[in-house]
Amino acid sequence: MTHRPAIHILIIDDDDSYRTILNDILSSHGHTVTLAASGAEGLHLARVLDPDLIILDVMMPELDGFAVCSQ
Repeated sequence: MTHRPAIHILIIDDDDSYRTILNDILSSHGHTVTLAASGAEGLHLARVLDPDLIILDVMMPELDGFAVCSQ
């Protein structure tokens, strides 16, 4: 069996229940997960941490997913 390295996933979502569910599922598969509750926080973490994958909610207050992607 081949060992697959864990990937670092950043979840950006203003809904706490979605963040929790995704974190539980992805962590249980051995991935490193970082959570952000807003677009601004997620943008900062994306720049600092350089994750392998970002799961981004489109509809968030203030800085939505489209604005985060454009930056």
